[in-house]
Amino acid sequence: ALDDGHVVVSAVDASESNRLSAVRRDFVADASHELKTPIAAIQSSAETLRVALAHGDLDAADKFTAYVIENTTRLGHLVNDLLDLSRIESETLDVSPIDLAAIVIDQVDSFRTAATKRNITLEVAATTAMVAGDANHLSMAVRNLIANAIQNTAERGTVQVAIHCGDATAEVTVSDNGRGIPSRDLPRLFERFYRVDHARSRTDGGTGLGLAIVKHVAENHGGSIDVESALGEGSAFTLRIPRTQG
Repeated sequence: ALDDGHVVVSAVDASESNRLSAVRRDFVADASHELKTPIAAIQSSAETLRVALAHGDLDAADKFTAYVIENTTRLGHLVNDLLDLSRIESETLDVSPIDLAAIVIDQVDSFRTAATKRNITLEVAATTAMVAGDANHLSMAVRNLIANAIQNTAERGTVQVAIHCGDATAEVTVSDNGRGIPSRDLPRLFERFYRVDHARSRTDGGTGLGLAIVKHVAENHGGSIDVESALGEGSAFTLRIPRTQG
């Protein structure tokens, strides 16, 4: 006969396995739904484009060609984010001593052109902050935080990226003076595919996965991510990673 301890452990293992299976099913269902939308838009636009060309309507052809390009780009962003999230969830961390300042400066520089196009001021204040982490994953997290801030900041707004070193953690704070986030949305903000404004997110190219990626990176490093926000005033996201000496 099996002892009670063995039965309990088996029950717990089965429960965890069932939970993970449910999470996977939900993720596949959500991902499939998100992928269908741009694919359907591309198919519809391509069919209309063919009709327009057949009738020599070049204005309509230009319009629907733009729709195809827009939705193809959106589909590409979604696939890339899905791949990033899959890698973060499945890969073993390649841990080494890293200066978060170098990652922050590199990512800020990569967004300067995008910020300039929208007349957004992008400021950075980075001091040396040594952590033990995966450089690629941490870069991914910082990149998504900056992208999120720029997407949610109006023209002539400001996005600030700063590093603060505490006794135990290094903090990367990305703040903006954008539209802010309703308090009712804050508890679900880091869920996969969750969007505060569905219509605007689709227009801006948001996939609903960026902040979920940040959350996974933070947790995989034994850190955390939190947000403070006020409607009409902006938001501040703070990524905390345990420090190392150096």
